[in-house]
Amino acid sequence: MNDRGGKILGIALNDSDSPVSSIVDGRCVYCPIYSMWKQMIYRCYNKTYLARQPTYIGCEVHADWLFLSKFKEWAESKDWEGGHLDKDILFPGNKIYSPETCAFVSKGLNNFLTLRGRGRGKYMIGVSFDGSRKKFLAQCCDPFKNGSSHVGYFDSEIEAHNAWRAKKREIALIYAEIQKDDRVSEALRAMFLPEELMQ
Repeated sequence: MNDRGGKILGIALNDSDSPVSSIVDGRCVYCPIYSMWKQMIYRCYNKTYLARQPTYIGCEVHADWLFLSKFKEWAESKDWEGGHLDKDILFPGNKIYSPETCAFVSKGLNNFLTLRGRGRGKYMIGVSFDGSRKKFLAQCCDPFKNGSSHVGYFDSEIEAHNAWRAKKREIALIYAEIQKDDRVSEALRAMFLPEELMQ
């Protein structure tokens, strides 16, 4: 099967010479690169998706990547298999999907970088309050331990948050050593710097 020439949301074009789907055991299976490309387009331009995920409002796709062939050419030049397309790690707060601003990261690293702003409660990120101990608890997502890592109990919210930041940096530096993309390694080493600790 090949949906060549098909437009996504009326703005992005599948101009690939290769089929984007095939039938396997009676089921339609899509090329992973095509699926990533289509999801990227939807995240930026699908009104229903944007209503559910307003953090993507204002995001856009580089003109070249509105063509599947250009996105596929870039993806195949990278270590893309099993990776997640990330637009924020190289340039925090970035709103543009482009060859210069995007990288592939593992699922574990992607989860580690997700700060879950809306669901973390009223305290600073990485912090909760333990009423039984009357202490602030710092916890950090640790993909190397398959879950949340207990950092410690602290007298103040700021102390707990800074301890969380220090733990995040420790894990980020471990991740930096195992990346194949030097740009990702550099970005990870620049994260959660000690001088950024809050007073």
